[in-house]
Amino acid sequence: MSDFVLEITRATVVFVIFIYLCMAGRKENIRRQEGWLYIIGGFGLILFGMLIDITDNFPGLNRFAVIGDTEYQAFIEKVVGYLFGFFLLAIGFWKWIPTVIRLNEAERELKKSHDEMELRVAERTMELQKEITERKQAEEALQGSEVKYRGLFDESIAAIYVFDEKKNFLDSNQAGMGLLGYSREELLNMTIPDVDADPIATVPAHEQLLGGDRIINYEHRLKRKDGKVITCAVTIKIRTKAK
Repeated sequence: MSDFVLEITRATVVFVIFIYLCMAGRKENIRRQEGWLYIIGGFGLILFGMLIDITDNFPGLNRFAVIGDTEYQAFIEKVVGYLFGFFLLAIGFWKWIPTVIRLNEAERELKKSHDEMELRVAERTMELQKEITERKQAEEALQGSEVKYRGLFDESIAAIYVFDEKKNFLDSNQAGMGLLGYSREELLNMTIPDVDADPIATVPAHEQLLGGDRIINYEHRLKRKDGKVITCAVTIKIRTKAK
C-alpha cells in the first residue's frame, strides 16, 4: 500500500509540474523557445510511464496487454515512459538552457543600456538646466544694462538723436524732443530738419572708406516744429561700415 501511495504522490507531483510548464509556456510566450517542446514532451512521457506503473496495483487490469502487470506494460513504462522521457528532457534542457543564458545576457545588456541612457539623460538635463540658468542670468543682465542705458539716455540734459545713413530718426531722448518741439512718434516719421548743408558730406571720400567710428564736432542750424531756426553745437558719431 505504501508503494502505491508513493507512486500516486510522484505522479501527482510530475502532473502538477507538467501542467505548470504548459501554462507557463503559454502565458510567458516561451513555448517557441528552442528545446521547450522537448521538455514538455519529456515530462509528458515520464507522467505517462508513472500512470502505467500505477496500474500494477490493480490486478483486474492484468488481462489487458498494455496496462496491468504485463511485459508490454513494463516495456511501455520503462522504455517509452521513463527512458524516452528522460532522453527528451536531456535534449530539451541541452537546447533550452543556452537560450535562457542568451536571454539573460540580452536582458542585462538592455538594462545596462537603459541605465546608461538614463545617466546621459540626467547629465544632459543638468547641462540644459545650467544653460537655461546662465541664459536667464545673461538676459537679466542685458535687461538691466538696457534699463540703465535707457535711463541715462532719457535723463540726459543734452539732446541725443539716433538716425541712419539716410538721416531718418531712429530714436530721441526727452531733451532732443524738447529741443525740436516734436514728439517721439513725429520724429520717427521724419528726417533731420537741416537748414545748413550736411557736414558729413564734406568728409573726404578716402576718410569715409576707412573702417571704424569717427566723431565730428561742428555747429549746425536746425528748424524747430514752430519754424524757428536754432543753432546747435553738434557732436556726431559716424559708424563707418568697413568693406
